[in-house]
Amino acid sequence: GRANVGKSTLLNAVMKRRRLVASSKKPGRTKTLTFFHVGPKSGPLTLVDAPGYGNRGRPEWGQLFDHYLKTRRELCRVYILLNAKHGLNEADKLMLQDLDERIQSGDTRWTLQAIITKADLVPLGKLDTAVSSIKQSVFDNAPTCLPPIVTASLKSTGLGIDDVRRSIVEACGLARSTR
Repeated sequence: GRANVGKSTLLNAVMKRRRLVASSKKPGRTKTLTFFHVGPKSGPLTLVDAPGYGNRGRPEWGQLFDHYLKTRRELCRVYILLNAKHGLNEADKLMLQDLDERIQSGDTRWTLQAIITKADLVPLGKLDTAVSSIKQSVFDNAPTCLPPIVTASLKSTGLGIDDVRRSIVEACGLARSTR
Protein backbone atom coordinates (compact mmCIF):
# COMPACT_ATOMS: atom_id res chain seq x y z
CA GLY A 1 0.00 0.00 0.00
CA ARG A 2 0.85 3.65 -0.17
CA ALA A 3 2.87 5.32 2.55
CA ASN A 4 0.82 5.79 5.73
CA VAL A 5 -2.01 3.43 4.70
CA GLY A 6 -1.60 1.45 7.92
CA LYS A 7 0.59 -1.51 6.92
CA SER A 8 2.62 -1.61 10.14
CA THR A 9 -0.43 -0.96 12.34
CA LEU A 10 -2.30 -3.79 10.63
CA LEU A 11 0.59 -6.19 11.15
CA ASN A 12 0.68 -5.31 14.85
CA ALA A 13 -3.06 -5.99 15.12
CA VAL A 14 -2.85 -9.28 13.20
CA MET A 15 0.00 -10.48 15.42
CA LYS A 16 -1.75 -9.23 18.60
CA ARG A 17 1.16 -6.98 19.44
CA ARG A 18 1.10 -3.27 20.08
CA ARG A 19 4.61 -2.17 19.17
CA LEU A 20 6.34 -5.09 17.46
CA VAL A 21 6.24 -3.35 14.09
CA ALA A 22 7.35 0.28 14.26
CA SER A 23 4.60 2.58 13.06
CA SER A 24 4.37 6.32 12.84
CA LYS A 25 2.02 9.09 11.77
CA LYS A 26 4.87 10.29 9.58
CA PRO A 27 4.72 8.57 6.16
CA GLY A 28 7.72 6.60 4.95
CA ARG A 29 8.96 5.16 8.24
CA THR A 30 9.36 1.65 6.78
CA LYS A 31 12.37 1.78 4.46
CA THR A 32 13.09 -1.88 3.76
CA LEU A 33 11.41 -5.27 3.81
CA THR A 34 11.02 -6.35 7.44
CA PHE A 35 10.40 -10.04 8.20
CA PHE A 36 8.41 -11.41 11.14
CA HIS A 37 8.50 -15.14 11.85
CA VAL A 38 5.21 -16.20 13.44
CA GLY A 39 4.61 -19.22 15.64
CA PRO A 40 6.51 -21.22 18.21
CA LYS A 41 10.27 -21.15 17.63
CA SER A 42 9.93 -18.91 14.58
CA GLY A 43 7.14 -21.03 13.14
CA PRO A 44 6.24 -21.89 9.58
CA LEU A 45 4.88 -18.44 8.72
CA THR A 46 6.72 -15.25 7.81
CA LEU A 47 4.87 -11.95 7.48
CA VAL A 48 6.62 -9.14 5.62
CA ASP A 49 6.22 -5.40 6.10
CA ALA A 50 7.14 -3.44 2.97
CA PRO A 51 7.77 0.26 2.32
CA GLY A 52 4.93 2.25 0.81
CA TYR A 53 4.64 3.23 -2.82
CA GLY A 54 3.30 6.37 -4.45
CA ASN A 55 4.31 10.00 -3.96
CA ARG A 56 6.28 9.30 -0.79
CA GLY A 57 7.81 6.05 -1.98
CA ARG A 58 11.27 5.74 -3.49
CA PRO A 59 12.23 3.96 -6.74
CA GLU A 60 14.71 1.69 -4.91
CA TRP A 61 11.90 0.50 -2.61
CA GLY A 62 9.89 -0.50 -5.68
CA GLN A 63 12.89 -2.36 -7.08
CA LEU A 64 13.32 -4.21 -3.79
CA PHE A 65 9.65 -5.20 -3.72
CA ASP A 66 9.73 -6.24 -7.37
CA HIS A 67 12.78 -8.44 -6.78
CA TYR A 68 11.07 -10.05 -3.78
CA LEU A 69 7.93 -10.85 -5.79
CA LYS A 70 9.99 -12.41 -8.57
CA THR A 71 12.32 -14.50 -6.44
CA ARG A 72 10.48 -15.55 -3.27
CA ARG A 73 9.21 -19.04 -4.07
CA GLU A 74 7.47 -19.51 -0.72
CA LEU A 75 5.30 -16.42 -1.19
CA CYS A 76 1.64 -17.44 -0.90
CA ARG A 77 -0.33 -14.21 -1.02
CA VAL A 78 0.30 -10.52 -1.61
CA TYR A 79 -1.93 -8.11 0.27
CA ILE A 80 -2.43 -4.62 -1.08
CA LEU A 81 -3.69 -2.16 1.52
CA LEU A 82 -6.04 0.66 0.56
CA ASN A 83 -7.17 3.52 2.79
CA ALA A 84 -10.98 3.58 3.22
CA LYS A 85 -10.94 7.32 3.80
CA HIS A 86 -8.99 8.22 0.64
CA GLY A 87 -9.99 5.49 -1.80
CA LEU A 88 -7.73 4.55 -4.70
CA ASN A 89 -5.42 6.95 -6.42
CA GLU A 90 -3.46 6.45 -9.63
CA ALA A 91 -0.55 4.74 -7.83
CA ASP A 92 -2.95 2.22 -6.27
CA LYS A 93 -4.53 1.48 -9.64
CA LEU A 94 -1.14 1.01 -11.29
CA MET A 95 -0.01 -1.34 -8.50
CA LEU A 96 -3.22 -3.38 -8.76
CA GLN A 97 -2.85 -3.62 -12.53
CA ASP A 98 0.79 -4.68 -12.24
CA LEU A 99 0.06 -7.38 -9.66
CA ASP A 100 -2.94 -8.59 -11.68
CA GLU A 101 -0.81 -8.84 -14.85
CA ARG A 102 1.76 -10.94 -12.97
CA ILE A 103 -0.96 -13.34 -11.83
CA GLN A 104 -2.56 -13.55 -15.26
CA SER A 105 0.84 -14.27 -16.85
CA GLY A 106 0.94 -17.56 -14.92
CA ASP A 107 4.46 -16.88 -13.62
CA THR A 108 3.41 -16.51 -9.98
CA ARG A 109 2.46 -18.94 -7.24
CA TRP A 110 0.83 -16.30 -5.07
CA THR A 111 -2.63 -14.82 -4.99
CA LEU A 112 -3.65 -11.20 -4.45
CA GLN A 113 -6.05 -9.81 -1.88
CA ALA A 114 -6.94 -6.22 -1.02
CA ILE A 115 -7.36 -5.02 2.54
CA ILE A 116 -9.28 -1.82 3.10
CA THR A 117 -7.77 -0.12 6.16
CA LYS A 118 -8.88 2.67 8.48
CA ALA A 119 -12.60 2.02 8.03
CA ASP A 120 -13.11 3.54 11.48
CA LEU A 121 -12.00 6.93 10.10
CA VAL A 122 -14.88 7.11 7.60
CA PRO A 123 -18.15 8.53 8.94
CA LEU A 124 -20.67 5.67 9.36
CA GLY A 125 -23.12 7.25 6.94
CA LYS A 126 -20.48 7.23 4.19
CA LEU A 127 -18.74 3.92 4.91
CA ASP A 128 -20.91 1.62 2.75
CA THR A 129 -20.54 3.93 -0.26
CA ALA A 130 -16.78 4.30 0.25
CA VAL A 131 -16.23 0.54 0.60
CA SER A 132 -18.44 -0.27 -2.41
CA SER A 133 -16.55 2.24 -4.54
CA ILE A 134 -13.17 0.81 -3.50
CA LYS A 135 -14.30 -2.77 -4.11
CA GLN A 136 -15.51 -1.87 -7.61
CA SER A 137 -12.28 -0.05 -8.41
CA VAL A 138 -10.23 -3.02 -7.17
CA PHE A 139 -12.19 -5.38 -9.40
CA ASP A 140 -11.93 -3.01 -12.38
CA ASN A 141 -8.14 -2.81 -12.05
CA ALA A 142 -7.37 -6.34 -10.85
CA PRO A 143 -10.02 -8.93 -11.73
CA THR A 144 -7.89 -11.71 -10.19
CA CYS A 145 -7.88 -10.00 -6.78
CA LEU A 146 -9.72 -11.86 -4.04
CA PRO A 147 -12.58 -9.98 -2.33
CA PRO A 148 -11.28 -7.14 -0.14
CA ILE A 149 -11.32 -7.40 3.64
CA VAL A 150 -12.47 -4.28 5.49
CA THR A 151 -10.45 -3.50 8.63
CA ALA A 152 -10.07 -1.00 11.44
CA SER A 153 -7.00 -1.53 13.62
CA LEU A 154 -7.41 1.47 15.90
CA LYS A 155 -10.30 3.07 17.81
CA SER A 156 -12.44 -0.01 17.41
CA THR A 157 -12.82 -3.64 18.31
CA GLY A 158 -10.52 -4.76 15.51
CA LEU A 159 -12.97 -4.92 12.62
CA GLY A 160 -11.80 -7.49 10.07
CA ILE A 161 -8.59 -8.47 11.89
CA ASP A 162 -9.78 -12.06 12.43
CA ASP A 163 -10.74 -12.18 8.74
CA VAL A 164 -7.19 -11.18 7.81
CA ARG A 165 -5.80 -13.90 10.09
CA ARG A 166 -8.09 -16.50 8.48
CA SER A 167 -7.03 -15.33 5.03
CA ILE A 168 -3.35 -15.75 5.92
CA VAL A 169 -3.93 -19.23 7.35
CA GLU A 170 -5.94 -20.25 4.27
CA ALA A 171 -3.38 -18.82 1.82
CA CYS A 172 -0.53 -20.70 3.49
CA GLY A 173 -2.43 -23.96 3.89
CA LEU A 174 -2.03 -23.88 7.67
CA ALA A 175 -5.68 -24.56 8.57
CA ARG A 176 -6.07 -27.29 11.17
CA SER A 177 -7.80 -30.44 10.15
CA THR A 178 -11.26 -30.95 11.68
CA ARG A 179 -10.84 -34.74 11.95
